[in-house]
Amino acid sequence: VLEEKAYRTVVDRYYTPGYRTDVQGRHGEDLCILQHSNKVCIVTVATSHPLVADGKTVARVDFQVTEKVNRLDNKVIGKGKRGAQWLQESSPLCRVTCTDNTEFTLYSCIKGKLVEVNENLINSPHLLTEKPSTDGYIAIVLPKFGESDNEMARLLTQQQYQDALVRREREGPLVTRERQGQGSSEMEADASTSRRDGGDTYAIKDVGEEPEQKRVKLEEKDQKLPS
Repeated sequence: VLEEKAYRTVVDRYYTPGYRTDVQGRHGEDLCILQHSNKVCIVTVATSHPLVADGKTVARVDFQVTEKVNRLDNKVIGKGKRGAQWLQESSPLCRVTCTDNTEFTLYSCIKGKLVEVNENLINSPHLLTEKPSTDGYIAIVLPKFGESDNEMARLLTQQQYQDALVRREREGPLVTRERQGQGSSEMEADASTSRRDGGDTYAIKDVGEEPEQKRVKLEEKDQKLPS
């Protein structure tokens, strides 16, 4: 037991992971949210995401997510993080281009204030796949006071995530893709019906992604919402 504890990483000791699979209905594009004990959340690429699972080489990470919204323009002031861009679950954080010309958009997956994006990814994009849960994190997000646990309850637990991967492997990519028209994958919706958090069970009423039209409007309002 002592030997096992000795090899636990900082992430293992201080962070609770939550997962969103097939983000925005895109097969395999899974993201991981790491919730610190202080309720701050870190958005990272899950190891099952094609960027990592397929051994992609990242050529560029661009935080200019729309014509009007650049995450690098995010400026926060004080403990209340005044002036921070407000993020919805479907808000894009960055766009990733690989050397084989494949492109991916990485999303917030939780609601909250954008504390910072990882600017190191601009000059060292390889960190995104080589150290996804540490130096290659995407962004830090601070949910509203008292809402961090609720946001995490909308995600899959570690065990639910592993079960989802097993189900995906068993069903095969064709079956999974056929289910993407419903937004988030059904396997995530089924597994996320409830999640134990802090001894309480939270019922999940809406785990689907927002419609495209609504998503676009939310992106345009990211910088206009009050802090």
